[in-house]
Amino acid sequence: MKTAIGAALIAVIMCGCASKTGNIVTAEMVFRHGTNEVRISQPKDTSFEDLMVSPSDGTIRVKKYRSTANEAAIASAEKQAEAQAAMFGAMIQSARDMSDAYMRMNGIPVQPRQPVSTNTAAK
Repeated sequence: MKTAIGAALIAVIMCGCASKTGNIVTAEMVFRHGTNEVRISQPKDTSFEDLMVSPSDGTIRVKKYRSTANEAAIASAEKQAEAQAAMFGAMIQSARDMSDAYMRMNGIPVQPRQPVSTNTAAK
């Protein structure tokens, strides 16, 4: 039983590590002028009106930079994280319930426990 719980915990942790939205919503742009090169990595739905590079000192000026996050990708990642937290909480609660039931079957008194909370809301 410990092996199954350990394997499930590893699977949940690995899924959490693999759920990244950076590649979905990030764009990279390269501007070349002579031997100068400017690389900009930004959200795909970001825009600007004008980009200027000073040839004398290399200063970069961006005019009217506007950014709005890709709300669908972020909402999807948040929902996935909430679902993973709920699944992890349910696994912990199930393990506690089985442990308590086993102890009760063997005559060991068990104190009631608070249910596992998976509230992921920022405080």
